[in-house]
Amino acid sequence: MKKNTPIDVCIVSGSRPFLLEAMLESFQRNLFVNFQIRSMFANVDPFMGDQRDQEKCVELIRDRFPEAVISSPSKSGFGAAVKRLWLQARDEPILHLEDDWILKEKVTDAVLDEFREDGRLGMLVLSMDKHDAEITPKYLTRRKEIRIFGQRLPLPFWRVNAFGTSPRFLRSGLANRFAKEMIPDLDPEKQVFRGKNKQLSALHEKWRSKLLWSSDKKTLISDIGTVYREEHGYRKNELDGMSVWLPEEKSS
Repeated sequence: MKKNTPIDVCIVSGSRPFLLEAMLESFQRNLFVNFQIRSMFANVDPFMGDQRDQEKCVELIRDRFPEAVISSPSKSGFGAAVKRLWLQARDEPILHLEDDWILKEKVTDAVLDEFREDGRLGMLVLSMDKHDAEITPKYLTRRKEIRIFGQRLPLPFWRVNAFGTSPRFLRSGLANRFAKEMIPDLDPEKQVFRGKNKQLSALHEKWRSKLLWSSDKKTLISDIGTVYREEHGYRKNELDGMSVWLPEEKSS
């Protein structure tokens, strides 16, 4: 099969070799082999692991992509990781991945034709288990929010194009444009929808997000991170626009 359009791949990973290996294996089998991959960029945070785990994750990526550009910061920061990766991707469409998803169905580079056919399409979002092809809208939207006296107020009849960082393809050059406006200390999605980054919010609202399905309308990806975090006693907290995963306190 001829692979016409090169892509860059960006991977946000914690120091969780078990998850990363499963993700890489599933995408290698169902997607990587069907694309021309120009560059691989990865960020491996020390999240939920020690230095040995972080080094193992780097090895797992280099085993498949020896020329990968990999950052291994000493401090975890999801927003900073996304910004760092998206700034490096410029002239090709990118596939943005996270270490806690697996790909269940085959995806070929024919999906990139969607960007050529729709000039307003910014993101092709890989459908996940919570989506239903019969009832989920083709284009993803979110309610517009405003802040009044420090409180967030969703506007029921004002919806805007969705923005996110779950596994997805982004139009050529768009990730770099988003990254330039990102505040690295904040969660990428929350700074868009919580009124914390007006420049990024205004930029993303111009671009549509469309769900991508398998050829027979099956969902493409499954979350493998939630159960892993629960098994390791981590819970999600939100602090000033940041998503923070902390170990649950054990009762004495």
